[in-house]
Amino acid sequence: MLTAPIPVNEKERLESLRSLEILDTEPEERFDRITKLATKIFNVPISTVTLVDANREWYKSVCGLDAHEGDRAISFCGHAMLADEIFIVSDTTKDERFVDNPMVIGKPFIRFYAGVPLISSDGHRIGTFCIKSKEARELTEEEKDTLKGFGKWVELEINVHNLSTTIDSMKKSITDFGNFFEISHDLMCVMSISGYFVRANKTLLSTLGYELSDLLSKPLLEFIHPEDKESVQIELKSLKGGEKTFNFICRLKKKSDEYVCLELNATPEKFEIYMSAREIPFTDEKKEELRLLNEALKKRDQSLNELKVHMNDIDKD
Repeated sequence: MLTAPIPVNEKERLESLRSLEILDTEPEERFDRITKLATKIFNVPISTVTLVDANREWYKSVCGLDAHEGDRAISFCGHAMLADEIFIVSDTTKDERFVDNPMVIGKPFIRFYAGVPLISSDGHRIGTFCIKSKEARELTEEEKDTLKGFGKWVELEINVHNLSTTIDSMKKSITDFGNFFEISHDLMCVMSISGYFVRANKTLLSTLGYELSDLLSKPLLEFIHPEDKESVQIELKSLKGGEKTFNFICRLKKKSDEYVCLELNATPEKFEIYMSAREIPFTDEKKEELRLLNEALKKRDQSLNELKVHMNDIDKD
């Protein structure tokens, strides 16, 4: 007899299985109707929805057996779980892997087995959906496709709770972010990757004196002090390239036409830029710091452009 193999990612696989919180739960009609239907469709006495735990196979649904779990080491499902699409043993008495298996030479006297692996929503193999018979048989191509279809049905039922929990968690995260965004004392905004305002919190609007409608779909550069525009353009270019911005200083125009000096932190996320800022005094020291920063950014950008030109020349050669 060949013992059921242990996959190399067993630890992660078990974590995925247990995160579903389905092991040792009560029977459910949504699974039982599948195993009952399978026994009729395939004309077999046994069908199970099997989850493969560390040392056992546990049946979330079982039709045709009194047992609710078995030894993983001698299980057929431990083999089927690792199959590419479908695992079939047409006649166990002619298969050296199972010919002396306790479930072949003793109850339930399995002669035929066919199972498909069950995959969790995070991509791990957690068990199988299978059919069994005391008589040897073959499956037609149409029957194989039908069995795979049953497996997909079981997967959907297994993962639907986990997916619902994930969606609920994502909704809560979005709500929590929205609450934090609005009550934060920091000036916060969300911009498109091209630098256009998408969202601004109350603190930013209050500091600048604008209504949200005054900012929406307008570029940040429209509100930047003329002396700072070039450095802000360079910084936006870096953000668009995936780099983060820390403690960047620039001046934004208020509705009163005055300018407020801000220290910005920003991070790009896919197609948006998340930015937080705080107001700082525009002292002579800060003015000099801003001048030096602008010069440094210009030099950095110039050096990068020169490097690109040099690399292009090398490629041409």
